[in-house]
Amino acid sequence: MFFGAHKSIYELIKEKGDEKTGTVRISMYDRNIVSISDKDMLKELLVVKGNNFVKQKKLYESFNTFGVNILSALDASGDTWKNHHKVASGAFASKNLEFMAKVASKSVDLCRSSKWDKLIRESPTKSFVLDANGDFSDITLDVLGKAGFGLDFSIFDELNPEGKIFRRSLETMFTKGIIAKRFVGLNPVLSWAYPLVTKVLGVDQAVNIVSNKLDEIIKARTEEIEKRSNMDTSPEGEEDRKDLLSVLVEANFIQKGILTDAELKADAYIFSLAGHETTSTTLQWVCYELSKRPEIQKKAREEVDAVLGKGVNARAPDYNDYPVMNYVNAVIMEALRLHPPVTSVFRVAKKTTTIGNVTILKDTNVLINIFSANRSEKNWVNPLEFIPERYPMNADEQLKIQHDFTWIPFSMGNRKCIGFKFAQIEAFVILCRILQFYELELGNDESKPNDQIYDVPGVTVRPGNLKVIMKPRQDL
Repeated sequence: MFFGAHKSIYELIKEKGDEKTGTVRISMYDRNIVSISDKDMLKELLVVKGNNFVKQKKLYESFNTFGVNILSALDASGDTWKNHHKVASGAFASKNLEFMAKVASKSVDLCRSSKWDKLIRESPTKSFVLDANGDFSDITLDVLGKAGFGLDFSIFDELNPEGKIFRRSLETMFTKGIIAKRFVGLNPVLSWAYPLVTKVLGVDQAVNIVSNKLDEIIKARTEEIEKRSNMDTSPEGEEDRKDLLSVLVEANFIQKGILTDAELKADAYIFSLAGHETTSTTLQWVCYELSKRPEIQKKAREEVDAVLGKGVNARAPDYNDYPVMNYVNAVIMEALRLHPPVTSVFRVAKKTTTIGNVTILKDTNVLINIFSANRSEKNWVNPLEFIPERYPMNADEQLKIQHDFTWIPFSMGNRKCIGFKFAQIEAFVILCRILQFYELELGNDESKPNDQIYDVPGVTVRPGNLKVIMKPRQDL
């Protein structure tokens, strides 16, 4: 399921699943899996009886590069996860999200000036094919460096070679590192080869570079905070840092060091992986859907212009615009519904538990089927169609839908992705900035089998073979 069987499971549910709830049991040679996508059963599983289920150990061990973290802590009822959550929750406060939004807007501008506008000037058609995976990865990595670590990764220039090396090391860990650990390091037959594989792939070197740099940052931030705590006010000219890692360190200091420096490092790494991958993937799917639907794109752009101004009078989007632009948010919500970056998550029953009318025996694997829940005919009218208008044009009402277990791209319950708002606001700001300057057109002829979009499974599920043509707005 993790590597691409989500559509097959979706079809299996429609064909073989329980008529009322869509629940289906999948028997494999070494285990049984119960797939759940019904909203009431999901609520019972994730909230009402959530403490009866833990994360699947083998799957989440892949993310323990620096040790157990907020993602891989198996049991939400235990002190390990509670301590991680207590410290991490402060990193996503409004002041930090406001800082991230400013960074995100500037990151798009850097990509525009260093690449996109240059491609337009050099093109006879005054347009170019967006490198969706590469460009959105660059933008979100730039945001990650500045808003996540207080570092400039030199994504769009060569001014900071040290930052560029750190960024490349992170990318190696995100891709080769996780796959090597999942399929070699945790494989009892192949584990002997893991040290050799990580050395050949450059994972060992990447881990050392990232580890040393994070240790350096955490030590420096801790010393700054300890120094400041001994003064009545901050030193003159010094402002509180607002990057995610600095806030984590400060929150841990306030909580009297309930996490070790190694645990802080583990959380910082997981936030960087989750934040970068999910937003980049979401933006790729958003551009796909908008590029094939000019009327929806036009409507979203009109809302952007109405709020931010147009042409020389336009300003950059910021955090305070997020609850105002309901249609743009509906576009992002609809993309996340149809194309959740992570299509499922697993739990294991700690004890025999009844969910709905299904008895789940102890040690049974439970598949929280995000993909199928988001596309359920019981939850949505015309569920396979991209219809932003299905959401109310009111921020509070949209928020209610995000909590009713019919729309679950970030999962639900106490293990819901802690950075969900960070991801949504980042995608919102980046999309708004793009719509302010460019028009999107689909370059694929999807009537031809070899030119269709397909899913590329990995840490997230992104679109493959995507050809989005970007050109300057004609009405500016």
